[in-house]
Amino acid sequence: MWNVIGEEFPETLRIPVDTGFEGSILLDVESYEFFKVGELPREFWRTYRTLSGRALMRVARAVARLGAVELETYVEAPAYGLGKRLLGREVLNKLIVVLDGPKRSSCLAEALE
Repeated sequence: MWNVIGEEFPETLRIPVDTGFEGSILLDVESYEFFKVGELPREFWRTYRTLSGRALMRVARAVARLGAVELETYVEAPAYGLGKRLLGREVLNKLIVVLDGPKRSSCLAEALE
């Protein structure tokens, strides 16, 4: 992944798939700091309803490579709290993902034309 000024994140991010998260890529606050250079103004931050109430999310632009697919996306982190890593539906809707429940694994697939 890269931030908006083209710097590559210093590690390969392993991010669990979460079909219950409607956003793009949720990060822990520490990882989000790298992408903060592309942070959107506060009026574009998102709010999600969770089991414990509403959660305000800081939002920044980023570029992600998932397999052979490279896409511009958003990374998010909670305005309050520590956060965690999740890959949400906003990104999943742009990919073909195969989920293997018994093995607790996933992989990207290519469409046959």
